[in-house]
Amino acid sequence: MRNAESRVFAEWNRNIGVALEYLRVRTKLESINQRILISSIRDTLTGIYNRKGYNRFADAIFRKACDENKKLLIIMADLDRLKMIPTDISKVTTP
Repeated sequence: MRNAESRVFAEWNRNIGVALEYLRVRTKLESINQRILISSIRDTLTGIYNRKGYNRFADAIFRKACDENKKLLIIMADLDRLKMIPTDISKVTTP
């Protein structure tokens, strides 16, 4: 009987180890997937939403405004020519 109990205990212990490893891997994968999602909707340099991120954000805001029967104002700016600002103006200098 003792031998059967130790086999059951060993199997139970192994199953717990497998379950814990599964949870560790799953948590790591969820973290990686979250980082991939963020990098797919935001510019990596500035953190500003890219086109895909804007579309997701705008869809959610539009739906919320419609659901709550509220007006929505959108202001957009085209910053394609931002590089034309001289770098000496855009840099902050300290004495």
